[in-house]
Order: sequence, then structure tokens, then C-alpha cells
Amino acid sequence: MNRLILIGNGFDLAHGLKTSYYDFILDYFKECCINSLEKLKLLNQVSANFILYEDLLISIKIISKNSIVFEFDIPRFEDNTINAIRDCNSTEDIVDILSKLKILIKYNGYGFPESILKSINSKKWVDIESLYYEGLKKCLKEHIAHKSTHNSDFQTIERLTYLNNQLDFIKDKLINYLSEIEKNNTKKINELNEILNSGLVVKNLKTDKGTVSIDDSVLLLNFNYTKTPVRYISNDKFDIVNIHGELNNTENQIIFGYGDEVDKYYKEIEDLNENEFFKHIKSFDYFKTSNYSKLLAFLDNDEFEVFTMGHSCGLSDRTMLSTIFEHPNCKSIKIFFHENYNDYRNKTYEISRHFNDKLAMRDKIVPFSKCIRMPQHNYK
Repeated sequence: MNRLILIGNGFDLAHGLKTSYYDFILDYFKECCINSLEKLKLLNQVSANFILYEDLLISIKIISKNSIVFEFDIPRFEDNTINAIRDCNSTEDIVDILSKLKILIKYNGYGFPESILKSINSKKWVDIESLYYEGLKKCLKEHIAHKSTHNSDFQTIERLTYLNNQLDFIKDKLINYLSEIEKNNTKKINELNEILNSGLVVKNLKTDKGTVSIDDSVLLLNFNYTKTPVRYISNDKFDIVNIHGELNNTENQIIFGYGDEVDKYYKEIEDLNENEFFKHIKSFDYFKTSNYSKLLAFLDNDEFEVFTMGHSCGLSDRTMLSTIFEHPNCKSIKIFFHENYNDYRNKTYEISRHFNDKLAMRDKIVPFSKCIRMPQHNYK
């Protein structure tokens, strides 16, 4: 049977790469704060509320009640303060360090950056694309409310444009961050290589010209932007589709946004005469390449099993995952879980959201007893 392997961020994490949105945002936050302190070292006199750093997401400034802050009033710090920030494992600790120096961090825009930081602090993980869509829905509700009163709605469209610009800014920062990580991306997990190749057989098909031998084929559907899966392509049986693009590849630029066309609000977005709402809907970016067509051709070609490796199966890719899981050629879904049953169970919750036919869902998901733990580079 053919095999479709869904590769998500957990695949990179299993190789010891700090590619999660949590790692990325924490690194970005540290960089902004350290740049602010480096600038602060050079100051002798500033006006009140002097801005040390500012971008589309945050502003960092000195707090003062006076109109002028002279040298003896400017916050001073030891060099080890910057090292302490570099060693921080949470944005909360960084905020605490800066607040003691009377330095304030302000979130720009209309709640999007703040929601990202809140998720990191409370959950220790963040789904940036889902939080973006929450912001998009807020703009949608406001826009519809204004239209019902027949009033022009420049303010909401302005907010929407700013939200889209913020996601563009995050995407550019993410590309730079992952490009640095990719430079040292060389690990390979032998156990994982064995799993990817296990159970593949040669099928003998009878034709008018005799018996033809055909190997089972494997498609690596890579949702990451890194090249980690490439090193596991060992023969002609394997093919790869980088469905969300690749770092620094102008022919297959990264896709970053939201992809749930089944969501009840999406129909309302379609009914609006405002294209700004579509700017970061993934489906329109898929038209840039033939990647999605290759995936559909694989699904239609023959029966297949699905392996989920490090993919959360969340709603940000709902349209695509529903197409895969509910396809009549999809015969099973095997979950490679992280550490224990709880992760397996949580992934079944996510997968269930992609099924309209719950009977088919229960038939296709492979029981926990027949699934295995996702191999990690640091297993002993």
C-alpha cells in the first residue's frame, strides 16, 4: 500500500532543531530587548518616554514622569543583565528584568502581538496562524456591523491591513530565524529511517503484456520550511512535496497563514467585497506552484496509509487535511506520538475535527496499541 507521511514541526524538533513558534518568538523578543539595552548604553540625555526600539509588533521605551531624562536618571545596568536576558526561557522573565530598569514594553496594533505573548506565557506554545485568524474574525465582525448601518468602514479596513502587515513582518522574521538554524541542520535518526522504509512491498500486477512489478510509493508531505526530510529519501520509491514552500527558494516561496475554508466565518468572508481578507488565506497561495496538484494526484492514484509525524493536525490546515483523511483511498491513519498516550489522545481530538463521517474516522485511526513513539535524536 502507498504511504503518505505528514511531516510537521515535531519532526524538526525530534532532530533537536529549535524551530517551534515558541522558540522563534522567544528569540525575536530577546533580540529586541537586547538591542534596546545596547542602545541605552549610549544615551546621555533623552526626552520622556524615549523609544529604544519599535517595529510593527512591539515598542520598548524608557518610563519617566519628567519631560527630560538626564544622564543620572537614565536606567543603568550591569553587562550581565544582557547575558541574563539571553539565558531567559520565558518572555515573562525578560519583561520582569526590564521593568526593574523602568523600561516598558508596549504591544502595537490591535491585540495580535499581545495574544501571541499571552499564549507563550500561559501554554508554553503558540499557534500564530490560528491567532491571526482570530484577529481576522474580529475585523470581519466589525466590518459586517458597519455595513449593516450603510456607513463607510475605513477604520476596520485599516486595522485589517495592519494585521496583515504584522503577519508579513512575522513571516520575514521567521524566514531569517529558520535560515540560521538550517545552516547546522545535519542530524539523521537511524530508527526513523528504518520506520519510513518498513512494510513497503512490491506489487505484481497482471496486464495484457504480462506481469508488471510496481513498488509501493511514499510521499513525504512536508509542512515545514526546512529540508530535514530530504535526507531520508533513499530511492525512487520516495518523493517529497514541500507544500508550504521552502526557505530561500523563489520558485517555491513559503506559505504562512490560515487554511480552514470549512469554518463558518469563511463563507461570510467570501460574501464581502473586500479582498484584503483573503491576503493570508493559504488556499490562494497554493496556486503559485503545482504542489497541491501533485498531492491530489497521489491521493487519486491508489489506496494509501497515512503516517503523522510531528504534525499537530490542527485547524490551520483543515481544508487540506480533510481532503486527505476523508479521501476514499485513505485506509488508515497511524499517529507517531510524543512520549505518551496523552499526546496520542490529543492528536485524535485534532484529527476528528477533519472528519464529517465519524464512523470512517473510528475505522481509519490506528489504535494506540499499534502506534509507536516518535523517535528522537536524544533517545538513550
